[in-house]
Amino acid sequence: MIERDHIELKAQLDRLEQKVQKDSLLIQFLVEQNKDLQEQLDKVTQLLISQQGQSMPKPVEDSPLHQDQWLDNQDLSQLLHVSVRSLQRYRSLGILPYKMMHKKAYYTKEGVLQFLNSNVVSYDREEVALYFAKLGISP
Repeated sequence: MIERDHIELKAQLDRLEQKVQKDSLLIQFLVEQNKDLQEQLDKVTQLLISQQGQSMPKPVEDSPLHQDQWLDNQDLSQLLHVSVRSLQRYRSLGILPYKMMHKKAYYTKEGVLQFLNSNVVSYDREEVALYFAKLGISP
């Protein structure tokens, strides 16, 4: 009985070793394929850049986003106590100035103040100023 269990365990161990070896080969293959695809993607990217006569955009140190002078949807919805959907509606109506950068909506302090002055009957100017200060947006 012990000998039969030993033989069964040895057979199971052999099957597991074969599976591990197959999996290892598959992983090596996938890693090589990934490298090949990445190289092809890099070539296509460089080709597109050369055809456009442009280089890849680099982050600009003094851009508004870098200086955190812009509010995103989350910041503005917290400030105004409205939903992100409401902000979208205001943008669609053309009453809330914004810029799209990297598929995301951003708002300037000036645009927000213009929106508040034109469309909100009364608001706490001190609360708005404190929120801007909290975000590090200069007065």
